[in-house]
Amino acid sequence: MIIRNSKNTFEILLKNHLKKSIFNDIYENRTKLSQDLDLCDELLHILNEYDLESKRLASKLLCLLLIEEKIKSDTTYLDGVQTILSLLHDHNNLDIIWNCIWCLVQLCAFRDNKQEIRLIGGIPLILSILWYI
Repeated sequence: MIIRNSKNTFEILLKNHLKKSIFNDIYENRTKLSQDLDLCDELLHILNEYDLESKRLASKLLCLLLIEEKIKSDTTYLDGVQTILSLLHDHNNLDIIWNCIWCLVQLCAFRDNKQEIRLIGGIPLILSILWYI
């Protein structure tokens, strides 16, 4: 799976790695992956900047990794709630919507994310999505 743009390297590695190992062995790999200092930042960057398929895979990986407290705290620190709500607002891909909502559910259990989601307008957004589905 080769995509022709200036962001090829990371995108190709992410897709291949996701498809081969992470989804199959997530419970073994999530602790190792959460140790990577830049992983959360890179996933949020992909959610902002890359193509639809990359966003789908990155949102799925983030959804699976948010079980780890380190990923939750990194996502919170890097304004991941805003990124996820923005992605949820901008896409109608069912996989991305499901992954984003599940990410928000997991982030709600951590610190002040409930209030941030409420203040940014996440609850009406989620309700409007549920209304149209």
